[in-house]
Formats: sequence, C-alpha cells, structure tokens
Amino acid sequence: MATPAASRKLQPLQCMEIWGGNTTINNGVSLAGIDCWVYSRPFGGREAHPAGGAGGNTGGGADSGGGDIHFVTSCAMGRMTRLVVADVSGHGAPVSELAASLRRLMRKHSNHYDQRVFVGAVNERFSEIFADAQEASASGIFATGLFGTYFAPTDELTISSAGHPRPLHYDARRGVWSAIDVHGAPGARPGPSNLPLGVLSEAGYDQRTVRLGRDDLVLVYSDALLEVRLPASEGAAVAPGARPRVRMLGEQGLIGLCSRVNPRDADGFIASLLEQLHAAAEGREGFDDDVTILLLRRNDLKPRAGLLSSFRAGLNLLRGMADSVRRGLPVSIPDLSAKAFLGSMFARFNTPQDPRG
Repeated sequence: MATPAASRKLQPLQCMEIWGGNTTINNGVSLAGIDCWVYSRPFGGREAHPAGGAGGNTGGGADSGGGDIHFVTSCAMGRMTRLVVADVSGHGAPVSELAASLRRLMRKHSNHYDQRVFVGAVNERFSEIFADAQEASASGIFATGLFGTYFAPTDELTISSAGHPRPLHYDARRGVWSAIDVHGAPGARPGPSNLPLGVLSEAGYDQRTVRLGRDDLVLVYSDALLEVRLPASEGAAVAPGARPRVRMLGEQGLIGLCSRVNPRDADGFIASLLEQLHAAAEGREGFDDDVTILLLRRNDLKPRAGLLSSFRAGLNLLRGMADSVRRGLPVSIPDLSAKAFLGSMFARFNTPQDPRG
C-alpha cells in the first residue's frame, strides 16, 4: 500500500471538458467553486504519481484500466460541477465499454441541473450493457455508483447513491467527520430505490443536498478502503498454526483515520490518508481491489452573474455543441428552467436546492 507524494498545483478544468477514466491517476483539477483531487489505481497496477494535464488520466501506471471509473465535468456556464465514481465488478472490455458510455452520458447531461435525470439515464444504459454481457457470457456483473452535482452560486453539493459506500463530509466549523446518508432522505420516493446500477432499469434514486462551508471537505471512495484488513484486536486468542485473524476497517474506522489527517492540507490529504491506512494495516501491502479516492474542497472562485457571464456561457455552449456535432458525440441542451437560462445573468434566480430532493 504505497503512499504517493501530494499532487502538484491543480489545473483548471474548462467548461464542458470531461476529465477522468478508469486508469491509474494521482492528480487534481480546479473548477468554479470547487477543487477536486483524485487518486485511482487498478488492482495490481503500478503506483500512481502526480502528473500533469487536466485533459485525462495522465498519471502513468497500469497499462489496462480497472473496474473503478470516475469523471468530472462542468456546465457551459461554469456554475455547476458534476462528478461520478462507479465501481464495476470486473475488468477489461465490459468496463471499457461502460466507461465510454458513461463519458457520453456525462457530455449529454453536462447542462442538465436535475441530477436524477442523469442518474436514471446511467442506470438504464448500464442495464442494457449488463443484460448483453450476461447473455453473452452467462455471468452477471453489476456496478455501484456515487453521483454528485455542485452548484457554485449556493455552495451546495447534491448526492445520489446507487448502492455505493456513503461519502464522508468534514464540517470545518464543527471539526467533525460524518457520513452523508442518502438512503431514507426526506422526500424519498416509494418503490425500489438506490439500487446498484443495472440491477433494475426502473429503479429510482434519492438525493440529499449538503451546503459546504469554508474549508469543508467531502471524501468519495470505492469500497476497497472499507475492506482494508486490520490485525485482530489485541489479546484475541489464535490457535497454534492458525492464520492470525483480521477485521475490516469499515466506515467508522475510515472516519477515525480521516480524523487523524490535517484537513487544512487538502492537497496532501489523500497521501496522508494512504499513510494512515498503511500504518493501520501494519505494513500489509496493497489493496484487495481497485481503489479510488476523490476529495472535494470548496474554493472561492465564484462565477459572477451578469450579461457578460451570460454571453460567455452562450459562446461556451455553442462551441460545445459544434464540437459534439463535429465528433459525432451527444449534444447537451440546457434545462428549460429559470436557473439554467437566467441564473447566469441575475443572481436572484440562483436559489438553493430543496434539501428533500
């Protein structure tokens, strides 16, 4: 479980640019209102080192992609950041196809403010791919996913989960780490909900909105962190010749380790957390699965409402649409809402989300 050095200075991510994939990376990007660091390494892949460019995963490492997929993008107006971390049970061609499909859906929905539309589209597409894969190989695959939408004018992060481990939130005002629970959120819909992706195409997905304060952090991760093997409790009896017992770190254990890391050093947080994991495991090397850690921190790069901002947003949207047509990619059309069309000009339209979803 090697510990990489901290990432270097964050690179800016341009409007409607999509950053991510399913290969080795240790890097970060900065967007309006939010900074994002990602450490990801496929199982058995070489260690990720900080490396340049915001255009994709350029950290060097494993030759082939793993089962963890992550993407980050922003809307044409630069006010909304969308992210997703998916953990697929498998590797190789099926995962590459899922990553390509997820990238296309990120592009198509980059200007849609309602996150549930995006999550529903991803679940439907994954259901189709999984059904085809199962028919071809007679073996089932599935994926969990964590979706987030950050709206910079109101400092709000909206979270949806498809059977994924709960993200952790550091409340800087209180100095406390806690899990963000999407399941059972107020306003939850009846019927099957929050299932892993591809299990049921008609599943619904709840969402919970958290307002981020100055120096707050949010940690999104794959379940490899929860499954880090720790030594059994001191004093536990072990039969002669038997292998020493181990226990899993779990969510509370991860919260405890996060509490030992300096939250004000966001740039070095992931590296320090990996050191804590290594120490807790008493030197056991490596994770037993693909590992992905994504850290978010609010910044002060707020987009200003006004005619100039609206004009720039319109140009970004037209350029993005032209690029999509030229490359044969999905075209992202903004929502037909006051927030989407008037929010870049008039701040009063940038209203807070309903915390009930």
